[in-house]
Amino acid sequence: ICTDLRRREGQPPVDGIIGLNTLHKLVWEVNPSDHVLRIYDRVPDSVKEASERFPLFMDRASPRVASLLPGSVHEQFAVGFNADVALLLRDETYQQLVSTGHIGKRFLRKSQAPGWTTSEVGLLDQFQLGTFSHKHVRVYQAPMSGIGLGYLRRYISVFDISRGALYLRPSTHFNDPESPLGASGLNLFVREGHIVVGECTEGSPALEAGIKTGDRILDLNGKGADEKSLDDLRQQLTEVGQTVKINVQRGDGAPFSVELKLRDYREYSIDLAPIPDLRIELDSIPRP
Repeated sequence: ICTDLRRREGQPPVDGIIGLNTLHKLVWEVNPSDHVLRIYDRVPDSVKEASERFPLFMDRASPRVASLLPGSVHEQFAVGFNADVALLLRDETYQQLVSTGHIGKRFLRKSQAPGWTTSEVGLLDQFQLGTFSHKHVRVYQAPMSGIGLGYLRRYISVFDISRGALYLRPSTHFNDPESPLGASGLNLFVREGHIVVGECTEGSPALEAGIKTGDRILDLNGKGADEKSLDDLRQQLTEVGQTVKINVQRGDGAPFSVELKLRDYREYSIDLAPIPDLRIELDSIPRP
């Protein structure tokens, strides 16, 4: 079974959830590069030969995997598919790595959403998962540690939860740098087929322009927002120095327009020291 995960222009989004009660009985492969989810009854031999195997276990209803962080810090990560997040690090581990100089270029993320608190975001000098390694990976201070799609997009992941195994092999995005940070302060999501503002980050162009949580984004630079993927919209809001025109609707009120001058509005700590290039040659990786 092969399911295309992309939201195509002109087609309504598919809103649904497949719970782990179902997925833990199956073998499933996620390939963010091709926007494809595949379901197997068992792990193909070709996948085993081309991938590195990691022990996977369940904790608090989430699959988890272990990693060795800089400074010989052992950490267990919940595996998820939040598109905006590379790594989450629980408070204690985050502060430990900050104190030893392994997390730099930090800034405070001040959320306007109810129930959220201020936390830090930084760059981890090196993240290693088995024999795979990446430098300068974005990490978010959080109550618990996790790996999100922002990092997993570098791999083709095969989950065999019932047998406690995760298989990873590099995708075409393996050597990609970290995605650029948004320069608008808009945090967007899809609700009932429409692009809606989840929150505006404090100090950002979006907040200064008067955009509020719950506002619907009608179009961006004259092009309908509902026909674009969230990834496409977010990418258009990363180009520092550009001005974008956004049509917004608040509740049942009349649409109105705002212009945002995109900029990096964050205040950073000192940057990280350079470390060796850790890229691998993808041609040397066997393919199933």
